[in-house]
Amino acid sequence: MVEKRDSFHTLTVLIADTQLTSRRVLRTMLLQFGVRTILESNAPDDTMVAFQAQPVDIIFLDLDFGGPAQGFELLRHIRDRQYSRDPFVPVVIMGHQVAPQAVTTARDHGAHEFLVRPVTTETVLRKLQSITLRPRPFVQGPTYFGPERRRQRGTPPQGQERRWEE
Repeated sequence: MVEKRDSFHTLTVLIADTQLTSRRVLRTMLLQFGVRTILESNAPDDTMVAFQAQPVDIIFLDLDFGGPAQGFELLRHIRDRQYSRDPFVPVVIMGHQVAPQAVTTARDHGAHEFLVRPVTTETVLRKLQSITLRPRPFVQGPTYFGPERRRQRGTPPQGQERRWEE
């Protein structure tokens, strides 16, 4: 899990995207924010090799990486606690003209954040800050493993407790 930090210079970021131009744009933004170690991959197999070979703090993953639904499949492998080097690594899914169902599916597969392209420097910075300054705990459920989906930490809802007690 990424430590809470104010600076990005110690981050190692992996950009997994088939489009060279998209990787270059994101790389330029990350360098402007002070990220010094940026890995790139243009194929799903290469991404898993890079991810398993060395520690990575954040992954930016193209939704259509390698073909339809490949981004979700790769995310599933990253979150697989039995085989993954770090199933807790924050993953930011990126996509063009994204349907609400794709955002829901990404969240249900364990994505931390979602970026709709074209990205801006401001939106990428906000996602980095969200991940590094306000890390979310991971939860394990019968059908889900990933970051806590709820973002607000207010007072608990009023009314009768309906969760099962152990």
